[in-house]
Amino acid sequence: MQFGPKIDKVVEQKKKLDESKARLDELDQQIEDLNNKQQAIEDDIESITNENGEFESQLIEMEADAGSAQEMLGQLDSEHKEYIGKRELLEKQRQFIDADSILAAAMMV
Repeated sequence: MQFGPKIDKVVEQKKKLDESKARLDELDQQIEDLNNKQQAIEDDIESITNENGEFESQLIEMEADAGSAQEMLGQLDSEHKEYIGKRELLEKQRQFIDADSILAAAMMV
């Protein structure tokens, strides 16, 4: 019985096993890299989601501020119109102040 061919076959099978283990290690490393990338992407998504929530709350605050500003502008506009009316009345009265003063002085005499 010859052991030479069987030893060669065992050596060849061991070599194939070592190559398979090396390839398996490479695949395990690739899987680990992909898992790390996936975790990084998930972390980025969570961060973006948190930022989005913050932006939405800021938007709500800004919309509320804009509503308050619009209301204040409406009030200021009505006050402006009121003061313009008072100013026009005072200007009309000022035109007659000289005549009223002379008439009052004449009545006193």
